Amino acid sequence: MMNNRYSVLRTRNFMDNPALENVDVRLLRILLVLLSERSVSRSAQKLDMSQPAMSHVLNRLRRLFADPLLTRSRNGMIHTQRAKEIEPMVRDLLERFDRLMAHEEKFDPATSRRRFVVTSAPYTEHVLLPGLVRRVREHAPGVRMELKPPHYGHAHEQLESGEVDLRLAWGQGPPPLSLRSVLLFHDRIVCVSDKRRNGKGGPLSIAEYLAASHIRAQGAERTTTGKAVDSAVAQYGTTLSIALLVQDYLSVPRMVEGTDFVVTIPQRLARDVVAHASHLEITEPPLRLPRVRMMGYWHERSHTDPAHRWFRSLAIAASRDLGPA
Repeated sequence: MMNNRYSVLRTRNFMDNPALENVDVRLLRILLVLLSERSVSRSAQKLDMSQPAMSHVLNRLRRLFADPLLTRSRNGMIHTQRAKEIEPMVRDLLERFDRLMAHEEKFDPATSRRRFVVTSAPYTEHVLLPGLVRRVREHAPGVRMELKPPHYGHAHEQLESGEVDLRLAWGQGPPPLSLRSVLLFHDRIVCVSDKRRNGKGGPLSIAEYLAASHIRAQGAERTTTGKAVDSAVAQYGTTLSIALLVQDYLSVPRMVEGTDFVVTIPQRLARDVVAHASHLEITEPPLRLPRVRMMGYWHERSHTDPAHRWFRSLAIAASRDLGPA
């Protein structure tokens, strides 16, 4: 039944399609999310819409393009041939539109009501975001910011669709060609422990480190700092004993003080952790660990947008205030 209905629609001249009267840029952006997620429910969740509303949008898109776009299969929803053809064209159209609007828009921070969405791990949110937030409030009190946890499986798509404006993440290799990036700051990975743990304090030997009980956060750091540590430890043919998982590293002082726990974290965070804990110390880890390169990522379509350029400049300024690691 559906195939017959869409075959009839295809016989019309595309420009005579009355659905075109209701086409807007947001509709096309939602189309890209639907084609990326291949799921009405996941797309609705990603864009903070209800599932019925997303189903309604999909029906509008089907009428507009005279095609089902997504059809059911044993493995879930799959693209139709028409969807495969139009996806790159829609993506190109939106990028051209964004560049056009970027040149025509006037951006006044003092009066703007713009909203910026940033994704970052708790570490970066703790270290960099306070300085950025202060600058935004000082220069643009009407601008809103939304800080979200990273979604590693869809980080590129979030920037591409416009769902996220700026991604803050540990740089590990070159980004995709459609993304721009800037180095914000460096950091080092260090150990934090109670200096009374063995009666003498000081750096741990590799034997002490491998035998110790460790604390690790359950959040995003597990895939950055934690992954780097696990890779280095694997060179010794073993794994660390993770005795305590915490929500984030801000609770570390109370967890470490008076115990034999060891936590391995970036130095900028470690400094804040030990600042008000007299018995904690920062030491060099007995491992060869990579240096942290914290990057800012954004999509090519946002590169010339005056508002986005302004926002990025504040993030860069906030990172410069951090000083050397």
